[in-house]
Amino acid sequence: MVNYPFKTLSPGKNALRHQYFAPPSHLTFEASLGQSRRKLWDLSTYLHCSVIGTCLTANELRRIVVKAAGSSAAKWSDHDIHTEGMRLAGRNDALGKLLNKSLDTRHAAIVRKFTPAKNGQDILALWSAVKAEGDIPGAYWACVTHPATDGMALRQIFGEVHMLSHLIGSANRADIRRLAELEAEVAALNDKVARQEKRIQMVALERDEKARAYDALVMERLRERQPGRRINDSVGVLSDATDHLRAKLESQLIRLAALEKKQQAWRDERERLSQELQRLSRSEAALIDELGSLEDMIQRLQGHATPEQEARRDLSGVRFLYVGGRTHHIATLKSEVQKTGATFLHHDGGQSEALSLLPGLISQAQFVLFPLDCVGHSAVATIKKFCKQAEKPYIPLPRSGLGSLLRVLAQAPGPEVGRF
Repeated sequence: MVNYPFKTLSPGKNALRHQYFAPPSHLTFEASLGQSRRKLWDLSTYLHCSVIGTCLTANELRRIVVKAAGSSAAKWSDHDIHTEGMRLAGRNDALGKLLNKSLDTRHAAIVRKFTPAKNGQDILALWSAVKAEGDIPGAYWACVTHPATDGMALRQIFGEVHMLSHLIGSANRADIRRLAELEAEVAALNDKVARQEKRIQMVALERDEKARAYDALVMERLRERQPGRRINDSVGVLSDATDHLRAKLESQLIRLAALEKKQQAWRDERERLSQELQRLSRSEAALIDELGSLEDMIQRLQGHATPEQEARRDLSGVRFLYVGGRTHHIATLKSEVQKTGATFLHHDGGQSEALSLLPGLISQAQFVLFPLDCVGHSAVATIKKFCKQAEKPYIPLPRSGLGSLLRVLAQAPGPEVGRF
């Protein structure tokens, strides 16, 4: 039976939602205990987009589509590949089975975790647990194909995956847009500075030319040396010309000073934007490193890691103190630290534990970590004060997620070094 997670909506003001989310009246999504797991072609076509886009990477989907459609598909865009993958998902033939088998093979470990589930509540509990570990693609595939998944459970899971894709997309778009805007502003400032410098050079040349004309006029009047009244008239004319040239020269000097001041302001603004661009570039590089660490962890959890990804740094004997952070993340962070052989100490930053305990914990640790997005100002001040006294390094993390910690573990020195 073909299944679908949503109920049909009434017409009227919800007509647009009905067009995109309302299923045909004969489609339902009910638990079917005792039956085998659903196949990809058993699912409603309304689910194929989210399954293909979430549960397979772009490279994996491209390999499958190229194998199905021929070598010419290697030049297709990612959108065309995704569209062809959705078409294959609805086919109960060799190509549809190839796509279904690829998904089962990739997420086999997570699918096995969901085997004991008996009802929708069990499915939601397992979904929350696996999602906290970071394997959303595998958990989503296991949920939509599990026979115990009912309409209520699937609606909740589908909604969380749908909103997660929006959050990731909007964050990436904002960073890319801000970088493009900064680059455009820097280019515009460079053009303005170049025009101002050219204008200043022209004003300076004009000033020098007028000064030479003034000197030539003075020399000419001196050579004439006319007697009597003619001499007096020449002196008067020369004096008037001299005053005029001096006034004009002073005006040009004032104008030149204003242009130089404005040019310096443009240079300062350009320097500020360049520093902002460098900061964003460093932030982007840090995010890429964190993403790489998370991908390596996901590959290890799924059993598809390369030997390089399987290898962990041996940090036996190293003690990390983690201050602050989100309560539901601490168990996962501790697990990852202990996998390297290191010791994980934790203080909640003053939420329920006294800050007076921090000095003792700092004395036991070699490195003190705290996430900037989830720690109080008082805790940060206490950390900096006692780390300085004890000559212990402290490392502020940009985010409280797992990626920031994995990046530190990848760069941390062994116990024989003791410092970054």
